Amino acid sequence: MDTVEEPRVNRDLIPSLYYDTLILWSAQHKPRLATVLRSAGAANILELIAIGIMLTFVLAVYGRWKSLPGAAKVPVFYACFMAGYTQMTVTVLLILAFQVFYGYVYYKIAFLVTAYMIGLMLGSRYVSRHLNDIVNYRRALALIQFLLALYTMSMWGAISLIHGLPPQSWARPLWELCFPLLLAFFGILGGIHFPLSGALYAGRKNKTGEAAGLIYGMDLTGSALGAFLAGMLLLPSLGIARTLVLMTFFNLVATGWLMLWECPHRNGRYSQR
Repeated sequence: MDTVEEPRVNRDLIPSLYYDTLILWSAQHKPRLATVLRSAGAANILELIAIGIMLTFVLAVYGRWKSLPGAAKVPVFYACFMAGYTQMTVTVLLILAFQVFYGYVYYKIAFLVTAYMIGLMLGSRYVSRHLNDIVNYRRALALIQFLLALYTMSMWGAISLIHGLPPQSWARPLWELCFPLLLAFFGILGGIHFPLSGALYAGRKNKTGEAAGLIYGMDLTGSALGAFLAGMLLLPSLGIARTLVLMTFFNLVATGWLMLWECPHRNGRYSQR
């Protein structure tokens, strides 16, 4: 006797209805695509973490082969990719959470995005002016990566707190004002991360253009993948809480890799000492 799969319940913090609708329409026009989407949506957080760990292990093995071009700096690329991926995923998540809690994100979306962009500008401007004051770029970048992990975990608590408030609670309007601040602070972390990554990659050699291009490319790749997967797969299938846990885990992996990395720059501020 065939078993019927129990449908998922569409909830505020697990908006699965969009994903189920996408599968329904794909089944009518592209059955193979519907099968792929259904299989991808069935993956749980442990399976996604296992896949991510395997890919990270492959990158780590490649990074040990320092005779290959650029292999020694794989940890920097990984950190940039994860930063871009996390920035875009959490930004989409916060905008959707605002819509869930207040119901009029299109009215405030320009304000929310502007707050994030202002944070990016402030972070990059500050660290660019103080690059010469930083003793060790590797440790500074690892600290920012850890703060990204800490931020994503704290968002889990903040969103759960807002969701648990009664509809008429006095704190709901206050939290509405906090959303732009949360995005601005998140943007500051991203703005600090990019110049630090470029400085760490370039080292003492005059490779500013090469570093900017490669680091920016990795950041954009992570951001593009985050924008694609966040709204289409992660949030509908895992929900907001598990998505934040996933982001926290891989940013901690990036932090640990940076801390254990044998930086190729042996002298001055680029050494591990």
